Amino acid sequence: MLLAVDDWENGASSGWKVKTFVYFPGPSRLSCAQGPVFARNIQKQGSVMIPDAEKVLIYARRGSRVLVFDEPDFPEVPLQVPGGTLEHAEIPIAAAKREFHEETGLRLNEGWSALGSIDYSFRKNGALLCHRRHIFTVPMPEDAPENWFHTEEHASDGGGPIRFRLFFLDWKDAAGNIGLGMEMPLSWPALTAFFT
Repeated sequence: MLLAVDDWENGASSGWKVKTFVYFPGPSRLSCAQGPVFARNIQKQGSVMIPDAEKVLIYARRGSRVLVFDEPDFPEVPLQVPGGTLEHAEIPIAAAKREFHEETGLRLNEGWSALGSIDYSFRKNGALLCHRRHIFTVPMPEDAPENWFHTEEHASDGGGPIRFRLFFLDWKDAAGNIGLGMEMPLSWPALTAFFT
């Protein structure tokens, strides 16, 4: 089943029309137990915007809390969940595991679930960009630290190492504090069920 909802982003004067599609997967897609797949297509003057990048976001759970991080050396950067960009010819689950390790220092090989994808659009330097985000969940092992620092040595933008401070927040608090659109999947029924 496909439901479509039309909205105007930034008012009709912007000229950008947002069409949100909610897919309820059939047998050949994700099972209903894994939840719906969300995709967002940005249209301008009848054309569909192609994603500029394929990304992964990882919602790691300890009880009813989600793993988040900030960047102590860049306090203006909002709170985030682990994630990053797919490399050439990389499949989303492989990217999720690689990015999780790069950003947390932890390797988790079991318990991964794919919940679907969402297209996220934003403006950067005056240009409208669109990232397709593949959403994953994974439970944290009991022996994982409660909070820690980790340095990602290879930033995707080619910059120097980035220091992260990782810790857990109640998922409801995280939904109000995470930035960069990463809070949106926390309202999905499948992700809500994962944390309750």
